[in-house]
Amino acid sequence: FRLFGPYAFNLCTSLTDVVIPASVTTMEYTSYQNTKLNSMTGSSDVVEKVAKELKVKYVSAVVNTAVKGKTYTVGSVKYKVLDTNKCTVSVKGLSKKVSSITIPKSVKIYGKAFSVVAIEKKAFYKQSQLKKIKIKSTMITKMGSKAFAKISKKATVTVPKAKKKVYKKLLKKAGLAKTAKVK
Repeated sequence: FRLFGPYAFNLCTSLTDVVIPASVTTMEYTSYQNTKLNSMTGSSDVVEKVAKELKVKYVSAVVNTAVKGKTYTVGSVKYKVLDTNKCTVSVKGLSKKVSSITIPKSVKIYGKAFSVVAIEKKAFYKQSQLKKIKIKSTMITKMGSKAFAKISKKATVTVPKAKKKVYKKLLKKAGLAKTAKVK
C-alpha cells in the first residue's frame, strides 16, 4: 500500500531520517523532496530505489536470523542449527576439500554465537585429504557413525586435554582409523 501521497513532506526541513514499514509497496521520491533527509530505513526495493533517487543513505532493515535445521557455512565447514534458543549447532561437513580444519567452541551465524555440540554422521566421510583436525569445543556429546571414516589414515586429531578420553571413544565409534593419532 502507499504510505503517503506525492509531496507529503515537501519543504519539511526538520525531517532527517525516516523508517518505512515493509508493508509499503508504492512510494514516490517527491514525498521527500526539499527536506534535509539523510537516510531511509526499510526492507524493500521500493525504499532502496527512492533513497537512491534522493541520493540519501539507504539502511536495510532486513534482519537475518539462523533457522533450526538449516545449514550455514563458516570458513570451510558446514554447520547445522540444532536449536535456536539454546544456540547450538552440529558439524555437518565441508564446503570444499581441505587438508586441515579447526572445530571451534562456537561459530557466529548472523552475528550470534552458536556452541558446537555434535558432529553429524558422515560429516567427513571419504575426505581422504583431511590430515589435521583440531577440536576446540569441549561440549561435543555426539559424533555420528562414519563421521571420520575414510579420512587420511595418518590423520592427527587434537582435542582438549580434559576431553581426551571421552573424545577418543567417540572418534573410534565415528570411524577414525586405528592408525590416526589423537592427541
